[in-house]
Amino acid sequence: MSYECFELEVANGIAHIRLNRPEKANSMIPSFWTELPAKVNTLSREASARVLVI
Repeated sequence: MSYECFELEVANGIAHIRLNRPEKANSMIPSFWTELPAKVNTLSREASARVLVI
């Protein structure tokens, strides 16, 4: 799945979800609200991180 609002990085058990729409002041458009839970669900399903930093 391609994400418009976020980028995700996981290293050493720490996941960082970063807002990635600086040209639009990282505004919370409708896709923001579908992408955020999708990212969190992916991390949960993969169990690839112990910590999540948003």
